[in-house]
Amino acid sequence: MPVDFEFRENFYYDAIALSSLKPNILNHYVLDSQHGFIIVLGPDSRLSIFPDTCPHMGGPLNEAKFCQKSQTLSCPWHGYRFSANNGQWVENPNDQIFAGLKNLYSSYKPSLRPQYHLRAVPYEVHGDQIFVRRGQDWNTPSKSQKNKTRLWLSL
Repeated sequence: MPVDFEFRENFYYDAIALSSLKPNILNHYVLDSQHGFIIVLGPDSRLSIFPDTCPHMGGPLNEAKFCQKSQTLSCPWHGYRFSANNGQWVENPNDQIFAGLKNLYSSYKPSLRPQYHLRAVPYEVHGDQIFVRRGQDWNTPSKSQKNKTRLWLSL
């Protein structure tokens, strides 16, 4: 398939072969020699593409644990769990560890913690090729995540 110049401006040059993806695991790809992404091919053949860096503290999500049953991935550094379907934050396992603090300290307000999420990266499929959209730095937290983090840090 001939690819026009405008298309190439908006997408990474490297394409990913759809047939190379393994279902229900984290597939890791580095595009244009520097931009890492994890791709999940779910049980319903739905693709989800996310940056390979955890929004919490930059952990390597290409080393994350993937749970096929819950369709979640857990950051290897702090265990934050995210939905592999939409990137939404599911759980911070440290909440259970620190649950006893809420009775000891009036300043402990877990409801004010930032709600991280993985930013889904847009893509297009042409034949057997997946093209990942360029644009913003997908590993940079969104403006809403930055604002929530600032609020949490200023408490």
